Amino acid sequence: MLKLKLYKEVMRKLLFSIGVILTVILPSDVVHTQSNEPSISYLGNYPSDKWGSWTERLQGVGNNHDSWFFTQKEVLWKVPLSINLDNSKNMWPGRSGFPGVLRVEMPEVLKREGFDHFGDLDALNGYIFIPIERSSTETPAIGVFREDDLSFVSYALLKNRTRSGWCSITPNGQLFTSHNKIDSNNPIDVYDIDWETLRNQGKLNLKFSHNFYLTGIPKEYGESLSPYIQGGDFSTDGKYLFLLNGKTGINETHSRGIWMFKNDNYKWGVFVTKSIQDGQNFRYEYKPALLQEPEGITYWDIDPYGSPEVGGQLHALLLNIRYRKDSIWFKHYRLR
Repeated sequence: MLKLKLYKEVMRKLLFSIGVILTVILPSDVVHTQSNEPSISYLGNYPSDKWGSWTERLQGVGNNHDSWFFTQKEVLWKVPLSINLDNSKNMWPGRSGFPGVLRVEMPEVLKREGFDHFGDLDALNGYIFIPIERSSTETPAIGVFREDDLSFVSYALLKNRTRSGWCSITPNGQLFTSHNKIDSNNPIDVYDIDWETLRNQGKLNLKFSHNFYLTGIPKEYGESLSPYIQGGDFSTDGKYLFLLNGKTGINETHSRGIWMFKNDNYKWGVFVTKSIQDGQNFRYEYKPALLQEPEGITYWDIDPYGSPEVGGQLHALLLNIRYRKDSIWFKHYRLR
């Protein structure tokens, strides 16, 4: 009897030790999620590795709860949810089978100032806000277009900055953007939008408000968001901020992908969870060596629309860079 008790105690300690070891050596299989927060499930791709008139050098995605907005490097698209993206190879405004599709190019006034790169966008109150960059040493800007017809309205420079690859408008009407890396020395910048002047005079005025800091990021990820930040968006209720980072040429993917932060009074983003490269749950898989690059993210609860092709609330782009035929994976996730 004594030997049996001793054997059981030894086995208990051994199994406990094995569990600890596996926890330590397999961090990539663990999805760090804070308790009492929504879980995220991966629904799949729609479309999946498809190319077309709108996918070349695709940079970002947004929505107005009726249509998708996509940015290419120098082009803005409006695509109603009813359009089948799987059959959009020849999509073009006015073409049969694509009702409601609109497309505009970078305005000449911006081209003359050297701007040549749209980023990941957002939309609110009838306006689309797009970060716009030029050379890596020159001041970027935020451009504004109308949601209904994509007509250009105005732009404002982001002074004392050299990068702005994404922006998100909060439910309370503030604009968030950042450099291509986010840490304690490079926090997210928050701007107040003069909505009255925008509506009445068609002029965009931005005023710096404060910084927004990310906190609670696990040490295994470097306690920061590594380059390059490719997209960001708030949930509709403003409770969560989702960020997307990664780039071709940077093969380390463990610290890159989709991030979820809980919004603390629009001043702090508290880490909730991060995507993983494989698995059945919060998966965002990409291979930099194959010229795959994260490119934009948006929050839109599509489940009530009953679309047979797509569902969920969180939607993220992955660009497959090819010679003149860039294709995309459009990844979709459900929050519960």
